[in-house]
Amino acid sequence: MSRKIIEKKENKKKSTVLPAVLALVLLGLMIVLLSVLTRKRGDNKEPEISLGDYTCLEIVLDGIDESLSDDKRLEKVDQAVLDALLSVCSFKHLDKAVKERYNENMKYYAQMVVLYDQYETITDLATKYYDYPDLESFQKSVMDYSELSIKQELALDAVAKEEKLSVDDAVFNRYIGKYLAAYDYSENETDKFLENYGRETVYEIILRDYTLDRLKKINKVSGPSS
Repeated sequence: MSRKIIEKKENKKKSTVLPAVLALVLLGLMIVLLSVLTRKRGDNKEPEISLGDYTCLEIVLDGIDESLSDDKRLEKVDQAVLDALLSVCSFKHLDKAVKERYNENMKYYAQMVVLYDQYETITDLATKYYDYPDLESFQKSVMDYSELSIKQELALDAVAKEEKLSVDDAVFNRYIGKYLAAYDYSENETDKFLENYGRETVYEIILRDYTLDRLKKINKVSGPSS
């Protein structure tokens, strides 16, 4: 009789402990699952920008060599304006976009290795063509550039939206010529150019150039000929 009582007590103890253990295991699994889902949601967030006052930018033009060509001097001016614009912006959730841009850029360099017979690896390209000391420094430079380009695009897009800018026929015709010339297309090959590089992509680039020029006017930035 006493043995049966003990067995019943042991069974009762087991029935109490087992659900408690299962509850802890389930709780642990839920925590892990929530953590993974939260991390995934964070990874999938779109980049965000907070646009500051872009109408009063502090633009530094020191160090522009007067002996440079007009195109090179204009690049310096544009870069100074972009640097000033980024200084009044803040960004969130860039990691995914930057990684994707980095991977795209590295694929481009991998294609260059295939095209140029004298380079067997990306390391060869980085050290022999681009004069980097090693692959790691080259990769860091590509990553830094990827982040910078994402920020510049977000900032220019935000200004374009704020200024209600768009690419109509007049704006398109004003900018398309330099792209055709840069890629060795004639003026009669506009449709071919748009087909090869993508109409949407070309229009996005023109809008950003247009926005950058608007920024220079708003902030009274002189061009290279002044």
